[in-house]
Amino acid sequence: MKRGLVFQIIVTFILLIGWNILHFGFEKQQRKIYAKSSQAKMIIFAEDLSKLKDLEIDFEQVYYIDNVEIESDENVAKSLIENYDLGDVSDILVSYNLPNIMSVTFNGSHFRTKEKKEVMDFLKQNYPELNFAFDEVLWQTSEDELSSLQENYLIANLVLLVVFLFILIFLRIHFEIKHDEYWRIFRSAGGNYQKRNIEYIKDSIYLTLIPVGLVMAVYYFLTYRKTINYHLDITLFGIELAAIVLVALVSRILLWSKF
Repeated sequence: MKRGLVFQIIVTFILLIGWNILHFGFEKQQRKIYAKSSQAKMIIFAEDLSKLKDLEIDFEQVYYIDNVEIESDENVAKSLIENYDLGDVSDILVSYNLPNIMSVTFNGSHFRTKEKKEVMDFLKQNYPELNFAFDEVLWQTSEDELSSLQENYLIANLVLLVVFLFILIFLRIHFEIKHDEYWRIFRSAGGNYQKRNIEYIKDSIYLTLIPVGLVMAVYYFLTYRKTINYHLDITLFGIELAAIVLVALVSRILLWSKF
C-alpha cells in the first residue's frame, strides 16, 4: 500500500477518534442532565387512600414514570416523628388528619415538555380532587441545560465536519497531484487511460472502509470489555462514512482535469 494512502488512513482514523470523543462527551453530559431531571419529583396528596391506589394502577404502564411510592397518613406521621425527633408530641401528631402521599419519580431521558403536560392534564381531568406539587424549577433548569447542550453539540459537530472535510480533501488532492508525473509517463507509454480512475476508486474504498472499520472495532471492543458504558447510535458511524465518501467525490470533482 502506498505511503501517501497509509498516511491518509492514519489521519482519517485520528480525526474520527476525535469526532467520536465529542459524541461520548455529549452522551456523558446528557446523562448527567437526565439524572438531575429525574430528581424533580411530583408529590400528590389525597385524603382518600383508595384514590392514590387507583392512580398507581394508571401510572403502571406509563413509560416515562420510573417509580411510584405511596405513604399512608399513619406512615407519614411516623416518618415525621422519626425524621424530626418529635417523640414528645407523637400522640398529638398522630391525632391530626394528615394526608396520604404519593411520590412519583420520572425518567429524565423521556420526561420532556410533552410528557409533563400530558401527566398534568391527566391529573386535572381525571383526579381533580387531588393536590400535587412538582419541582418545576429543578425540571426547567435541567431542560434549559439540555437545550443548551444540544445546541452546542450541533455547532461543534458542524465545525468538526468542516475541519474534517477541509483536511481530508486537502490531503487527497495533495497526494493525487504528487503522482501527476507518474500518470503522465504511464499514459505516454500507452497505459490504460482509465487506470488512474480505477486506482482512485480503489484508494477511495480503502480510505472509507479502513478508518471507519477501525473506529467501530475499537468502539465495540471497549464496550464489550465494559471499558466504556456509553452506547453510540449506529447512525453516527454512517454519518462519518458519508463524510469520507463526500471527501472522495469533492476531491474527484476538483481533480477533474487530471483524469
